[in-house]
Amino acid sequence: MKEYEAHFSDVAENPLGLVIGCRNACLLVIPIWTVTFWIGSKI
Repeated sequence: MKEYEAHFSDVAENPLGLVIGCRNACLLVIPIWTVTFWIGSKI
């Protein structure tokens, strides 16, 4: 539980890091879905 609390306080102190992490995840997911749909439409 200590580890979780430490992580939570770290996120609370650094919301910018959380925002950057979410943005990076979105940037990775969007091209993957684009390629998936493109291949799906070709078949």
